[in-house]
Amino acid sequence: MIFLGLHTEQASDRMKEFLTKLVDAEAHAGTPQFDALMAEAYALYEQLSDDERLWFDEKAEEIGGLTIN
Repeated sequence: MIFLGLHTEQASDRMKEFLTKLVDAEAHAGTPQFDALMAEAYALYEQLSDDERLWFDEKAEEIGGLTIN
């Protein structure tokens, strides 16, 4: 997943945990675990700051419209 490359030293722990959960969910696409992992990712997304969510939403739109909400 492209967001894996966004794991940087500057990212908050919340953002790193969220992006990691997205990568995990993507790895389970098409399996019964996918929905549960995406639900966990969404819960983490909701815990991000407004600035972090805005950053994620803008980056997601730039790479093809991935949305979490």
